[in-house]
Amino acid sequence: MTYGQGYETMLVVNDFFKLANNGQSCAKTEPVKKKENPMYVDYVTNDKHTESAKTNYLLQRASNVKYKIQEDLRIKFGLNDDETPHTAQELVDRITSGKYILPTEKEAELLNDRCWPYPSAMAGIKWRDPAVKEDRAGYKAAEKQLETAFDDVHDAVMIKSNDDALAAIKEFETWKPAS
Repeated sequence: MTYGQGYETMLVVNDFFKLANNGQSCAKTEPVKKKENPMYVDYVTNDKHTESAKTNYLLQRASNVKYKIQEDLRIKFGLNDDETPHTAQELVDRITSGKYILPTEKEAELLNDRCWPYPSAMAGIKWRDPAVKEDRAGYKAAEKQLETAFDDVHDAVMIKSNDDALAAIKEFETWKPAS
């Protein structure tokens, strides 16, 4: 038997002290019980973690709805361009139908400065229907309304029950800005 490690060492040392102290023991001969690791969290049965996971899920779902609404608002207020033509035929069709906007002189000058030494004739063309006008002021107003509505949903997720929060998110999915 090898001495010097763990429980065996304690027994040897205890026997030594018994002899040295006229039979009185200085150390316990019971094995030391292993302590539970306080860093371990039982994620399956821990209610606090389960509630946190549900809250995080609902917050992410609400954020996804908000981002989808923002993208729809950008399209509605003419802030997003159409997709760039991918083939030569698409390019010809767009040009012949007039669904593009050429850059202004100032925009072209800025683009030429940035693209040096390889300026492109296609740089700066906005692939969009000229009939659709940008309405930045309308978008900003709608975005403020969206932020207010999202704050209400966020509050519901953080304060109310999960069922009430989910109902608030589903209602938020149908949100439209006031005109």
